[in-house]
Amino acid sequence: PPCRTVVEIHSPSMPPRRGTLLTAARLRDAFGTSAFSSASALALGFTSRQLEQAARSGAIVRIRRGLYVVRDDAVERHRGLIRSAIDRLRERGTEAIVIGRSAAVLWGIGDVTPHDVHVMPAATLAVPSTSTHHAGRRCGIHLRKIDIPPDHVARLPDGLHVTTPLRTGVDLAYDLRKAPGSALAALCLAARRDIEVALRCSDARRLARELDDLELTQHRIVELESIPAAAHLRGSRPLLSLVDRVSAAPENPFEALSWAAFALSSLPRPLCQRWVRGASGRWYRVDFLWPESGLIGEADGAVTYSSATDVLAEKRRQADLEAAGYRFVRWLWEDVVPHPHAVLARVGRALAERAVRAPRDPRRESTGRRREVVDIGR
Repeated sequence: PPCRTVVEIHSPSMPPRRGTLLTAARLRDAFGTSAFSSASALALGFTSRQLEQAARSGAIVRIRRGLYVVRDDAVERHRGLIRSAIDRLRERGTEAIVIGRSAAVLWGIGDVTPHDVHVMPAATLAVPSTSTHHAGRRCGIHLRKIDIPPDHVARLPDGLHVTTPLRTGVDLAYDLRKAPGSALAALCLAARRDIEVALRCSDARRLARELDDLELTQHRIVELESIPAAAHLRGSRPLLSLVDRVSAAPENPFEALSWAAFALSSLPRPLCQRWVRGASGRWYRVDFLWPESGLIGEADGAVTYSSATDVLAEKRRQADLEAAGYRFVRWLWEDVVPHPHAVLARVGRALAERAVRAPRDPRRESTGRRREVVDIGR
């Protein structure tokens, strides 16, 4: 079949080793399904190396810097359903490819739907158009007869054939094209995941430095523009109109949906995941930044602060940045999904107010520095 060509890549979907599984089991016993900070895990006797290995293997999910959650068992059940279906098709001489929302689940770019994100989709697989298998849905499997270009297919370390992150993002965005915010968020997460795969890097801090290379993101945008035609997607014009708004900076679905809301509005586009300096001289990374107005936007998920210690640390962080002249606007998941109008109005009013001090444009900072920074002049 035309999907035979594959690419070997590192992926967090790779089955974790036994030691890592034990680490995840102990973390699940300690924290359940709640988010936990690295400080909380270290206090219980876990090591930084154990957390890093668990995050790399996908046994735990890094929500943001220093905050994790144990991987949902539903993902593993979905993976088992995919594996079972693929094995049955292989016994009949057919090689199937994981596509659509199932591929998005494996890549970790699927939680941007405007409906219940906790509902696992049917295992969606593609077989060649010349296959004798009948397309349709049955027994939790959605089988489609599609010829996928070889360069749109990757092979995970465990042998599963899956559409590449960019092709997966385009497929997901095409299905969500009537919800432009969700579609754009899917493309942003796909671009970031593709860069992670290319750099063989899942460390958020290192990746943030690499993303300063605009050519990495621009290359993904050019490739995203070419995929709809290669995939023969009809009515993809609305999808193509979103591509120039893609940013690989958002780290998670919440940030991606927030970025999409700003990018699709008439407001100035913010910078995402930027380092700023507080009055104490300490550096902090913020979710969104409007440097000309000295405004910081924070997407506060329900699991951002897992303890009173985290809340206190965040208050000190905000006080330090406010002492340096920055202002804050915060919002929750339910403020953005499905209608972000109230958040956009709050940000618009904050941008209309005059900043206490005039910050420098970080895009004019020296490119020779280790990280791009923003500082408010005193």
